Amino acid sequence: MEKKEDKKIPPALLKVAFEMVSFIDSMDRQKANEEKMLKDLNNKSIINVEKINKR
Repeated sequence: MEKKEDKKIPPALLKVAFEMVSFIDSMDRQKANEEKMLKDLNNKSIINVEKINKR
């Protein structure tokens, strides 16, 4: 039977994994914001009509 200590994940590995996930998450957010901005620029007239209709 293996010792329980052998099954623990090293803290350094957890830190690297967390940094990778954080980096990927920030890239996804940036990409989503850029896509939203491009969509808004392409649909500017539609957005203006929607704003007028809400008033």
